[in-house]
Amino acid sequence: VIGGKVEACWEEEPTPLAEAVAGFALAIVDLGPQPKLVDGAGAGIVGAGMCVRRELLLRIFDEFRFRERISDRRGNDLISGGDLAISVAARMLGKECWYEPGMTMEHVLPASRMEKGYLLRLFSGIGRGQAALRRLHDWRARCPLAWLIGLKDLMRWVAGDLMGPADGG
Repeated sequence: VIGGKVEACWEEEPTPLAEAVAGFALAIVDLGPQPKLVDGAGAGIVGAGMCVRRELLLRIFDEFRFRERISDRRGNDLISGGDLAISVAARMLGKECWYEPGMTMEHVLPASRMEKGYLLRLFSGIGRGQAALRRLHDWRARCPLAWLIGLKDLMRWVAGDLMGPADGG
């Protein structure tokens, strides 16, 4: 699995919020000028510009039952994490993930991706994706008390839904 530098190409001047979350939520990546092995727990190559050998991708989808266990963007649903899941699964199969800065691309970001509502939906989707991915690579998510973690996450979601947005609008 290999990927490179992803530069932001803002269609309008970015908001401070959009700039602050770009590296985490908007797939903007710069890990430096040297190639780098990406092997930290929960680390991976972003989907924008990701390259994976077809045989490896098919093996990952087959052995880890991705279609059943890991979701990703579908329609207007902003759940995410498929790219990270591919990286984690590849490492579990003994493969490496590499950042190659010479593979540079621009990620076009329209003004709509800077709006607070969009970013809140995006962060919600990232959280849901991470929860699904956690079961793949974190033994604690597969232990008998994992339901307790899920219950805590569900209660946070319900409380947030009932209370509405923090800004009152």
